[in-house]
Amino acid sequence: MTTFLIGIIIFLLFIVISLIVTIRNRNNNKSSALFVNYDKFKVDPKQIKEVEKAIEENGVWRHRCEWKMMQETELKIEPKIINNRTYYLVNVECSSKTQFTAYSVERALLFMKIYETLEMDFYYTIGWPSSDGLENKYK
Repeated sequence: MTTFLIGIIIFLLFIVISLIVTIRNRNNNKSSALFVNYDKFKVDPKQIKEVEKAIEENGVWRHRCEWKMMQETELKIEPKIINNRTYYLVNVECSSKTQFTAYSVERALLFMKIYETLEMDFYYTIGWPSSDGLENKYK
């Protein structure tokens, strides 16, 4: 009987430890395959106003930047009415194209910065979509 009780206590202790580890990982965002430091991508209120002004004047905000010789990223944010609510359609285009909708200009800029950074990181770490891949570069 005592062996059975010891087994149950050990089992319950295992469950409690598993729950604690899961909660800690969830709070630290460590359970994700890709940890994103959102502080790095904070949106400047001036930039929000700049985008809003461009959308008001031109119907769309566009930006193009060359971050490596002959390698450009094109960014675009435009309003889109979906179910009587304004969302913002965002395009990030470099060696691939990413498109998503955001519920605010601030959110659009936040995710735009994340995807723009990912595009550059992918370029230097695993190559671009049409390449053979960096793992084949030195064979």
